[in-house]
Formats: sequence, C-alpha cells, structure tokens
Amino acid sequence: MDRAKANRPRKSKAQPLLHEKGGLLGELVHLHLGLFQLFAQEVGYSMARLKLVHELLHEGQPGVGISELAFRLGVTPALVTRQVQELEAEGWVRRRKAPRDGRRSLVLLSAQGRREGVRLHAGVHDFEALLLDGLGREDLATAERVLSTVRARVESRLRTPGRHRDAGLGEGRG
Repeated sequence: MDRAKANRPRKSKAQPLLHEKGGLLGELVHLHLGLFQLFAQEVGYSMARLKLVHELLHEGQPGVGISELAFRLGVTPALVTRQVQELEAEGWVRRRKAPRDGRRSLVLLSAQGRREGVRLHAGVHDFEALLLDGLGREDLATAERVLSTVRARVESRLRTPGRHRDAGLGEGRG
C-alpha cells in the first residue's frame, strides 16, 4: 500500500455528518467559544478570569503554581501572573509558599474568591437551563451521551501519546 493511501483517515459511519457545515468538531469548538464568551458577558468578567477561577475552584488546597496554571490554561506564565495579581488585589486569591520549595509560591482562592467561584458555578447551571429551555429530554440525553463519548475518547488519546499516528492523522512532531 502506498504511503499517501496509508495516511488517509479511515472512513466511518459518522463521516458524512462530520463534513456538513464545518463538521461536528468545528461546531463543538465554535459552540464552546461562543458559550464561554456569552457567559463572560452575562456575568461581567473576562474569559481569562473565569477560567483561572474555575481552575482554582477545582484545585483546592494546597494551591497550584503559576507555571502549572499556565500549562492548564494554555497561556503564558506572565499572563497568569498578571491575572493572579489582579485577583489578589481584589481579595479573590492569596499566595503561600510551597511546602517543599520555599522559593515557589502557590496560588489558591481566598474565602471571598471561593464564594465568588461557587456563585459563578451556580450561575453556569442557570445559564445552561436558559439556553436549553424547550429542548426535548430525548434530544438532550442523546447530546449528552454523544458529547460524553467524544470527551472520553479525547481524554483517552491525551493519555496515550502518539496514538494519533495509528489513525492516519499525520506523523506528529516527534
């Protein structure tokens, strides 16, 4: 079999759906960004702040370092530092020395930041209910099942580096 043919993506039953109107994955990306932007507008905070508070809300004690936060958020440490400084000035976060390395500081939500994070999290549920109002239970159950399956596959592939090469998606960077 020639190399070009071997590297073509395999056909699946879902393929016709994936190529209509930009494809399912394209729709998911646009939906995710649109939802995040709309929610940020609704609550009056930047997307960067919401993402950072979300990470810290789910981190808990003992906190997390700036570099780790930057990695999780897909941004530079300088951007996270700037956001942390703003949140710190507003009393939403605090820093403490890392137990094993006193040169590093860990970031965690203050009591006020935790209250605000919990309030925002509850707001997400209200926001979701507003957007999904009028959709049928079966449609919602199907959408949730499909999205959960796709998420599980993505997470599985993230835990298995290099697996994409077997699917004919390219050689990767090394």
